[in-house]
Amino acid sequence: MPEDSKILGTETTEVFNLKKYPSTKEEIKIYVFKILEKLFKVTYNTKMKRARQQMQEIIINFIIALQMATMIWSPNVNIKNWDPNLDTWQIIKYVSFERICGETGTLNIYFYVTVFEILLWIFCFIALLSFSYFETTLSYFYILLPKKILCFLTSIGFIPSLMILLVVFKYSTFNYHEISEYSNSISSYYINYGKLVGFFSILLAIILLTINIFSIIFTSDIRHSSAKVNIRSRAFSKLEIAQLFFMFFQCISYVMLNEKYFLISQGFLFIYGFILAEKIISALPYYNPIENAIKSCQISAISISILIFLFSAYLDNGEIIAILNIFLQPFALILVCLKVKSNSAAKIEVNTDFINQYEFERKMRPKLCNELKHDFNDLINKFSYFSQKAKFEYDKLFVLWEANYCFYVLKNEQLTRVKLTKMKNAKNILEGEIQQWLLINKLDNNKTNSSEVKFLEYLDELNRVKTYDLSLCEKLLDVINEILLKSPKIDKLVSMIIFWMNQQV
Repeated sequence: MPEDSKILGTETTEVFNLKKYPSTKEEIKIYVFKILEKLFKVTYNTKMKRARQQMQEIIINFIIALQMATMIWSPNVNIKNWDPNLDTWQIIKYVSFERICGETGTLNIYFYVTVFEILLWIFCFIALLSFSYFETTLSYFYILLPKKILCFLTSIGFIPSLMILLVVFKYSTFNYHEISEYSNSISSYYINYGKLVGFFSILLAIILLTINIFSIIFTSDIRHSSAKVNIRSRAFSKLEIAQLFFMFFQCISYVMLNEKYFLISQGFLFIYGFILAEKIISALPYYNPIENAIKSCQISAISISILIFLFSAYLDNGEIIAILNIFLQPFALILVCLKVKSNSAAKIEVNTDFINQYEFERKMRPKLCNELKHDFNDLINKFSYFSQKAKFEYDKLFVLWEANYCFYVLKNEQLTRVKLTKMKNAKNILEGEIQQWLLINKLDNNKTNSSEVKFLEYLDELNRVKTYDLSLCEKLLDVINEILLKSPKIDKLVSMIIFWMNQQV
């Protein structure tokens, strides 16, 4: 205990209540988290060698980048001298499954497959909820299949699945005769299922987006201690979710807006992509520099391609597209990689001038990712100091970065619980709620010292009783103050007394 007291900083030593007295809403939330954790825990195999992880990431992100590139040009847009680029576009469009189906006249089949995948995943989720409630082992039978579906829908299958749902929505809801997105010679009759199916498709598209958001939060790891074994571990998911919305808006733009508002929609996507790429380069959300470079290059390449296409559309000259892409793209991507490398290697001194908690984490990351414990005292004290000075203690991610360090690097469960006390007043965000639950769940399953746990639970119960008694005393004082008034209100006094008596244990 004396050793721990040196690194508590100036914070309260109140112990985090692992065994809360949750409301029904809290119990439902935790119960849903347990089910989602079973379905979404599909992070890349951390036993895989680092070089293989990097190669896998490069291939997947390259395919997704090509899928996004196919949506930059639309058949509805007429540019002079575009024909030399048509062959290249005809080749890269085959990286997206729904485009292959569009060329072969099997769009309706791919729509059925996509609907089946999403509905099957929803069914498995509902089945898991039911079976877990009755505590049967049958629930584990359903885990493998939705995980396989999830791996596809949240990686190279997201854009094709979203595209086919939006296409069916468009041609089932509005009066269009030809599917211009794929081939003007194909009639829309065979995917026109009526307005009911059209609205059902847009509902599935929203569900698909929601599944991907939860997948990003559950399958990634914010622990700094995992930086050396999992290249996808990152400090926060905000920019990753922003990248997901970039793809979502690009699909909507391609299907719904390009025909009439091409320049406006593509201009919006360019600005969005440029800002997103700049944020990734400066914030470096991933602990691994290679992963930061991959994500930065992907968004930068698409943004530059959009800018080149807008420039050629403005000049009404398609010949410059290939020339600018060949000469400008490599130069720009090299600059992006060099900037990421420079930012990753920069030695930043910790001072008091922090804009937000993300900048603080970026500056403390070298120490947080270092598993050597010789400087832990200085690190914990810095967290304690800046949490009070900059009010970072009201941010869940700020607390979790420190608590994860205490648990996974320092191996100190008591200190972890002490740090988690700040979560009570922290503002609620979905990622923070989920990561908090994951850490608490790990703490509960990692109890090694029963005497220490009993002592902590005793302290927690004592604090709860103190708080409860204090509230009773305050209510009693309200009653006394009302009695001492010259003309106390009898009705109010009676109601206060009844309320106070009902609050007693």
